[in-house]
Amino acid sequence: MHAFIQSRFLKLDYSFISNKTVNLKCNETTNHYIRRLLYKVENLKLNGILSRSLEITNSFVNLTACNFNLESLQLRSNKLHIFNSTLQWPSKMHLNKLDLSLNDLEYLSPFAFGSIFSLKRFEIAHNKLYLMASFAEFRYLFFTFKHLLHLDLSHNQLSWLPSTIFSNNINLTEINLSHNKIASISFEIRHLINLRFLNMENNKIHYIDGPDLRNLVSLTENMPKPVEISLSHNPLLCNCQSEPFITWLSLYFETNKIRKYTCTLDGNDIVVDDKAVDESRFLCIRSRVVAVSVSTGIAFFCIISLAITFIVYRKRKRETIRKKANFLQDFKNGLLEQKFLCFLSFSSEDERQDIDLIYENLKESLKALTGIEQEVVCFGDKHINPGFPIVDEILRCVSKSCVAIFVVSNSFCESYWCQMEVREAYELMKPIILICKEDIDLTIMPPLMLKIFRLFTRAKIVTNENGQMELVPDFAHFFQLYS
Repeated sequence: MHAFIQSRFLKLDYSFISNKTVNLKCNETTNHYIRRLLYKVENLKLNGILSRSLEITNSFVNLTACNFNLESLQLRSNKLHIFNSTLQWPSKMHLNKLDLSLNDLEYLSPFAFGSIFSLKRFEIAHNKLYLMASFAEFRYLFFTFKHLLHLDLSHNQLSWLPSTIFSNNINLTEINLSHNKIASISFEIRHLINLRFLNMENNKIHYIDGPDLRNLVSLTENMPKPVEISLSHNPLLCNCQSEPFITWLSLYFETNKIRKYTCTLDGNDIVVDDKAVDESRFLCIRSRVVAVSVSTGIAFFCIISLAITFIVYRKRKRETIRKKANFLQDFKNGLLEQKFLCFLSFSSEDERQDIDLIYENLKESLKALTGIEQEVVCFGDKHINPGFPIVDEILRCVSKSCVAIFVVSNSFCESYWCQMEVREAYELMKPIILICKEDIDLTIMPPLMLKIFRLFTRAKIVTNENGQMELVPDFAHFFQLYS
């Protein structure tokens, strides 16, 4: 059975669907016709029915008591800009197709349709999802759709995708990312063994290199069945840097017998073929010849540079001292965007006595080193405002702090919220200090956390000869390192 509501303007007060908790009991409706309609509709089209833009925020709707038989749901062209809501759908509903296209959608909560495990086709084109691409939730937008086959993200002005955005969608056969602003294929795709078509048309790809190129080569060479990749209408470049990519692209064209693309070489458009590869390699050779010719002059210049290095070093050292003093003065006067010197994060399951000790030690060390009397440590219990979305509060606290300090424990590694704070600090490129509260089981540490653990500065809490806890190295060492 099909149900179609024609496009019209519904002049309603939409505020009733925000900041609400609704438990819908479809079985209790007294209208027999409505119950039959709910049970029998398989394809529901609710396209273009809203009169103005709609923002759904902080609502929870429980639909588990409704025996919907929906197989296809269309919500196109409804000016649905914000959809920050949790919907609990019936577990027996087998919805296969969902279409949210043409809504200018800026935010979609992963919990809105995340409980629909049967979804196979998801159309979400012609929206503005680039506005939520920097949010941690974006990478989990498709996480629960294990049976998803077709995904359309075209026309969303996306400039990048999180590397793990398709980590749980192994059954994907087609991904449409056309008409965006993506410059490379940096997201993980090698595990998508069922992928047959990747549409990257009309993006901003000049060339692909490094790990991204190895990612692409693995996709095209190691899959059980051939994978078609379309790069039409991208501003491809032929130069020395793009030579590995152009070589792969030329071979890919020849192997798959598809039409050839063009690239720009020294301002002229040429066909990507063996000749383009040779000319790109020649540019590399020419660059090396020029480099050798100039090496003598560079050597002479280096000798002269050594004579002034010491002077420059001393000048920069004085400048560093001056900038540090100016920074502290501006911080004291409230002229900086950052309101805290440090953001201190920990797991709520850890012993509070240890955390309070670290907090007091940190606060006193900062006071002694900077001379600042005011509160300079952002502490979750004191500075996360109740009543506001926790994700927004975490982002605010991290962004308003100069340095992020994480008290790492095994419970910290297993905490979703703690890992979200780590990701936000890493993506905001904040200096990160790890304090190991105990011996950490690296096998439970998430990949990003493990990367930070190996690359960033860290310390450890130990018990000294007097039975007192102390930090090795102490905070003074870190402040000198990052000053």
